Amino acid sequence: MNSWVEDLVSTLEPAFSAAEGQSTVESCALSVLACHSFGRSDAARSGADWLTDVQQPDGSVSLWGDQSFPKWPTSLAMLAWLSCNELHQYSSSIRRAVAWTLANESEPVVSDGVMGHDTQLIGWSWVTGTHGWIEPSALFVCALRQLGFGEHPRVHEAILLLLDRQLPAGGCNYGNTTVLGQTLRPHVQPTGIAMLALAQKSDPRITRTLDYLERILPDVDSIPSLAWSLLGLAAHGRHPGRAQANNMLYRIWNMPSPLPRTPLDIALVALSSNGVFSRVVQDFSDMARA
Repeated sequence: MNSWVEDLVSTLEPAFSAAEGQSTVESCALSVLACHSFGRSDAARSGADWLTDVQQPDGSVSLWGDQSFPKWPTSLAMLAWLSCNELHQYSSSIRRAVAWTLANESEPVVSDGVMGHDTQLIGWSWVTGTHGWIEPSALFVCALRQLGFGEHPRVHEAILLLLDRQLPAGGCNYGNTTVLGQTLRPHVQPTGIAMLALAQKSDPRITRTLDYLERILPDVDSIPSLAWSLLGLAAHGRHPGRAQANNMLYRIWNMPSPLPRTPLDIALVALSSNGVFSRVVQDFSDMARA
């Protein structure tokens, strides 16, 4: 692995950053995955322990830990716990989170012809009780598939939702396809996350979207967008390779930025630098079945 990425990962302290209010549950969970992937088991477990401490009584995990909503980061918490669950110490937390996840549904909307997607398909939402969108639905699909729930009806329907939200020429917007007859523009981050969730699935719409990601990749200029696009491509065996990916990530990491780099940035760089997140996620499924 590239030494500059290893140096970045060595600075991650998921539990400390989260407990001090320096990062969110999203950042903590992805940092746990990054630390685990790079062999920093103690740091990963400390982050997983913190996620257990902030789990809500209903099994969910909210974005800021000490607040009751929004609860979409529960998906990432489940993946973080699973990565550290060799001794089954997080099994109870996982079971509670799964129960909440399967009971939580996005709200269908009566179609009035304004939006072009199938508004009746149910996935997951950013905020409980609202319409389903690509990123939360995709992240819950990732978590549930790796936990052995890939054949659950909720996962099947969410996959249909993700396929339905693909744009005609490839790529995804945040949830809509057309509004008032106008096709929306694709955005890289939700596209990459959707492709990660659709790993091992085959559909012409997926092929068009992967083609879109490959075309746009050299022009991506943000760490989250580049990282998720690399992860989405890796999930389908189309990662550009370690050297090229690291060159892209290194270039963006060193671009002038008005804001300091965050633990979330580091975690995403680490997980995408050679497709490691996609590989780790696939490995989790074996752990879940054990």
